[in-house]
Amino acid sequence: MQRRFMVVIGILVAGALSLTGLALTMGKHPLVTLKASGKVTAAKVKDGANMAMTVRTDQGRDLIFQLGRKTSVKKGTKPAIMSRDIKVGNRINVEYEAKGKQNIAKLVTVEVPRASKPAAKPKTTSTKKARR
Repeated sequence: MQRRFMVVIGILVAGALSLTGLALTMGKHPLVTLKASGKVTAAKVKDGANMAMTVRTDQGRDLIFQLGRKTSVKKGTKPAIMSRDIKVGNRINVEYEAKGKQNIAKLVTVEVPRASKPAAKPKTTSTKKARR
């Protein structure tokens, strides 16, 4: 009888510990990487401590992104310099994480405008007389 009692107590303790662990992990939300694209409407990237930019998304919402030392910046596919390449009016794509009410930028890609093709040279007809 006492042996069964100890087995039941052991099962109850193990179940309680597993439920406690489950409850603790359910309270924490894993960080999800989000994406946004649009035009930069404001940028403060000179100050190393409080760097931020505001982007008007393609849906018309203004989002503020915090930039830090861990934020990667690219211009097209090449690495870029944050203070030089993030400017008002640039089209950008941002991968970010939402932490509370802050949007922490992880990757900022500045879109490079496509170079327009040069105009085709018009065919010229020879005005010179043919040699004889």
